[in-house]
Amino acid sequence: MKLINHSKKFIGLILFLSLVFVTLSFGAIDSAEIDSAVYDAFDEIDSDESVRVIVILEDNLDDYEFLELDSEEKEKIVEDLQEDFFEDLASEVEVFGDEEEEKELVLERYDSVKEAAKEKLEQFEDGLIVLTNDEEDMLGEIEDSEVVVVREFEQIGAIALELDDESVLEELLESGDIAQVFVDEEVSITLDGTVPLINADDVWSYDSIGNGSGLSITGLGETICVIDTGIDYTHSALGGCNITNYTVVGDEENLTVPVESDHPYNNSTDVTYTINMTGYENIAVHFVNLSMEDHYDYVYVYNENNETIAIYHGDYTDLWTPSAEGSVLYIRMVTDELTDDDGFYIDRVLNGTTNMTTNWSSCSKVIGGYDVYNNDADPMDDHG
Repeated sequence: MKLINHSKKFIGLILFLSLVFVTLSFGAIDSAEIDSAVYDAFDEIDSDESVRVIVILEDNLDDYEFLELDSEEKEKIVEDLQEDFFEDLASEVEVFGDEEEEKELVLERYDSVKEAAKEKLEQFEDGLIVLTNDEEDMLGEIEDSEVVVVREFEQIGAIALELDDESVLEELLESGDIAQVFVDEEVSITLDGTVPLINADDVWSYDSIGNGSGLSITGLGETICVIDTGIDYTHSALGGCNITNYTVVGDEENLTVPVESDHPYNNSTDVTYTINMTGYENIAVHFVNLSMEDHYDYVYVYNENNETIAIYHGDYTDLWTPSAEGSVLYIRMVTDELTDDDGFYIDRVLNGTTNMTTNWSSCSKVIGGYDVYNNDADPMDDHG
């Protein structure tokens, strides 16, 4: 009778401990937040495929306290969490990628590490690639493992894993170290979903003058000031106009020998032409035509003190340069290594001044400007 009683007590104890273990196990599973897409992914894969998941580890830390830590403190906490998790994990399932020497291989972002390993082994068997014994062994370990560690995050307590099947996931959850599990997949956002987050769609119903509110949301009718290296008012988006006009005052003189570049000019060129008209008090030159690759090849005009008075690129005809004090001008042509153009041809010089005037009446979008670099009323961006 005593033996029977003891036996009953023993069996009862075993049943009690089993019940406690099962309760604790299910408690650990129930406490973890599992994205339903994880189970859906396991239902959809074939027997030889795996599912990649992001596992968020249970850290028992206050989120705000954790955010206030510096990077080194965060990394130490995360590293300890991951080490504890791997110790529990290795006692339950076959793991690959938790050792330092394995990390370089598995951290590459394959669609599936296991599928990549299987494919490489098949190529090796077919004689398509060469593998060392160590490489072959490592790929074999990946193929045979139930869990592949794809990535260990440094600033958050999380790990990316590839799992063979749902039963492996259940074994991980029983450890109680896991807070959340999500499918590791590429995601994208669309403007339809993100624009409302900043209430940008609230203004879509407004017209150019604010839907009667008086608030101009397009800038229509507003005058603005732009401080920049210049503006290309000849561009169609800015009105497509030409505002400059030079009035020539003085004596014009035809050059005995015109100053001109090669036609077309050579690439990778930096050459300077000197025009010296002894006795002139002020000097300017006239380009019959000037054609340089727009924004890449340039003609610079310097006065006798090597100060820049004009910079040209693009196409011009019948063009007078600004005038400069003295009797010497330097014309420098600089070209890049690619596309050429016709170059320039100078036929006349002026002993006098060229006075520039501007007329913005033909411009619908730009109403005025000033070039502080060249100290004139033409705000054209000389450098494109």
